[in-house]
Amino acid sequence: MQVTTLEKISNEQQSSAFKIQSVWRGKRTRYKVNYFSNLPSDVWRIILCFLKKTDLYQVIDKLIRTRLIRLYWTPPHHDLMIKFQTLRLVRQYKHVLSCTTIKKAIHLAERLSYYIQSPTSKYFLNTFIKDFVFYLIP
Repeated sequence: MQVTTLEKISNEQQSSAFKIQSVWRGKRTRYKVNYFSNLPSDVWRIILCFLKKTDLYQVIDKLIRTRLIRLYWTPPHHDLMIKFQTLRLVRQYKHVLSCTTIKKAIHLAERLSYYIQSPTSKYFLNTFIKDFVFYLIP
């Protein structure tokens, strides 16, 4: 199978676009490091700690949200252990999750409570929904 000239050009353009983006991100990061490194060491440590925590919380939120979306669209009786583990993760990280992630978790719990017949699972799902509905209301 031969690769056409158009495909070669598009692949080369893609790789150059990725290269430009990575160089720009590196330059921007070096600028921030040089700018903030002139601060006193205690302030510098506080800023680094805040940046690391913020990035970590955003990653956790994105991973849990993606997992909730995928699990919502699976059949209700499949992967029950993974669904309950994800709801426990939501309960554990509720202070760092966004409102949209928490709403998606509530939707998943409501859907599961409709299909699940086990009393202990029902109890867990009902308390989960109750806790988070009150958590979202200021």
